[in-house]
Amino acid sequence: MPLQRQLWIAIASLLLMVFSGTFLMAGVSTSRYLSEQLSIKNSDEATALALSLSQQTLTKAELEVQLAAQLDLGAYTRIAVIAPDGEELFARRRSFAKSGAPALIERLFPIAATAGRAEISSGWTPLGTLILESHTGFAYLELWALAQRMGLALVVAILVAGVLAALILRSILKPLHAVVAQAEALGDRRFERQPLPATREFAAVTGAMNTLTDRVEAMLTTEAQRLAARQVDDENDALTGILGRRAFMARLHSTLGRETEEAAGSVAILRIRALIEMNREYGREVVDNALKSVGQSLLAWGKEDPAFACARLNGSDFAVLAPREDHPERIGNELRTRVAATFKHHELAEGLSLPAAAVYYAPGHTATDLLTRLDAALSIDRGELDATVTVGDSGNTIERPGRAAAQAWRKRLTRALLEDRCTLEYFPVIDAGGKVLHEEGMLRLRSGGNLYTGAHILPWANRLSMSGDVDSCVIGLGAGRCLHSDTPCSVSLSVAALQQPEFMRWLQDQLAMLGERASLLAVEVEESTAFDHPAAFCELRDILRVAKAGLGLKNVGHRLAQLDLIARLGPDYLKIDRMYVHDVEATVARRQMLETFAAIARNLGVPCIAEGVASRQERDAAFACGVSAVTGPGVRG
Repeated sequence: MPLQRQLWIAIASLLLMVFSGTFLMAGVSTSRYLSEQLSIKNSDEATALALSLSQQTLTKAELEVQLAAQLDLGAYTRIAVIAPDGEELFARRRSFAKSGAPALIERLFPIAATAGRAEISSGWTPLGTLILESHTGFAYLELWALAQRMGLALVVAILVAGVLAALILRSILKPLHAVVAQAEALGDRRFERQPLPATREFAAVTGAMNTLTDRVEAMLTTEAQRLAARQVDDENDALTGILGRRAFMARLHSTLGRETEEAAGSVAILRIRALIEMNREYGREVVDNALKSVGQSLLAWGKEDPAFACARLNGSDFAVLAPREDHPERIGNELRTRVAATFKHHELAEGLSLPAAAVYYAPGHTATDLLTRLDAALSIDRGELDATVTVGDSGNTIERPGRAAAQAWRKRLTRALLEDRCTLEYFPVIDAGGKVLHEEGMLRLRSGGNLYTGAHILPWANRLSMSGDVDSCVIGLGAGRCLHSDTPCSVSLSVAALQQPEFMRWLQDQLAMLGERASLLAVEVEESTAFDHPAAFCELRDILRVAKAGLGLKNVGHRLAQLDLIARLGPDYLKIDRMYVHDVEATVARRQMLETFAAIARNLGVPCIAEGVASRQERDAAFACGVSAVTGPGVRG
């Protein structure tokens, strides 16, 4: 029962008891007063009537006539005359209609007035005793009127007290709404701080929850720092501070295996020719300082887009991975410009040769294939500082971005969306016991005899500003699956969906139409999208939570410094990026990283899922690290 209703009941009960006691006391007092006044009235009127009769010489018949007339005219219930010898000379009673007061009033507060008595005489000779009793109905009516007035006062008092109490309660309980919201957020695994309310009891509760939030955030911050430090120690180049070869290859392998907008982009490589001779000529310390500055410059460049990955592959080779970049020469030129500017700043530009090459990657490429093409292009680049880098061949089967390709893809996507040619291919997410937790729906499009995956579709949808249409199609396919299957499934949304208010409203309507079966659907969002647009992510989370649908955060692990954001975002599960899973059975550093991610998920109370598991060895190692479930090409339901 709501607190406000309880308060109304308490106030009404209290006032009812108070007024009941007051009414009883007032009723008893009033009935006694009326009894006394009625007794005095009876006595006075009996005396006056007896005096009037004593002054007249009346026969018995005339006496009876006068007394009968007095009975009829007055409000008397009885008039009698008793002779001195006890003989009843006259006795007459009169009945009245009911007074209108409830019988309960008459029973609770009886009025017992004394009959009036007076002597009738003729001179000094007594003729008899006059007895007179008045009607008590008007007295009971007065008591009933008193009860009505007090009842009205009671109702008014209850209403006034209730309204005042409700207003006071509202001001007192206003901080409680914040306390309840914070408690609900904790229940949903969202750790949010709230200012302490003025009410001491509420402040104690809020303080306790704030302390819990601080501890969780401190834990996440500590773990993020540990992960970042471990990444620096195990994966970064000690001299330059950027990624080493092994970490870069893991990032490249992960990116090439995704079915997201990042499935196409550019890779560039640069070689500092004659680095050994420079060490001899200028000294190792001088050259190392220049290389450190190169690392700082590339780190600053990478911060402009968190999807970028800059690495030192070996002593003289530097590389950049730029997802979503359609112009490889732009990346290669920027890489060469930055390295050249750094060496000029250190006065090491004389005779400097920086061969550089870049290549466009797309679905179908492998890391080995890309490096082979880059090496081939690098071998023919002359290394001139002001020249455009050599762009490697992407292969005959790769469709490079251009006007013709854009027109073809726009036509292909438009027709597919209109004719419902898009489908979802489902891949299981299983726990250690082999149970399928849900199935991950991956976008597919069949056109012109070819089957295109999400890795082909999503980059083009992003270039053509059609991501919103594709997202709507994906949600529709997932919703249709939930209507016809009892197996939970998940689908992915792009950043474009979170930035369109109309899409959010449309999604709300779709989930409402699903009803209870919306609980079978989960929506997944990229880590980078959630971290860059936390307000939109939280809005999506709230919409899904109302419908009892799930929300996952995928490709987790690229923004280690911001991991504490997860506590406030409140996802229902985490999917760890495949770069921490690739060869995890053979790499101690990756096992330690995956164990830390699993521990973070456990502390947040959410499942931790390893993505991109390619073999039984990787699957077993991932479960040994503490993950809740796995998915990937090496997983079978």
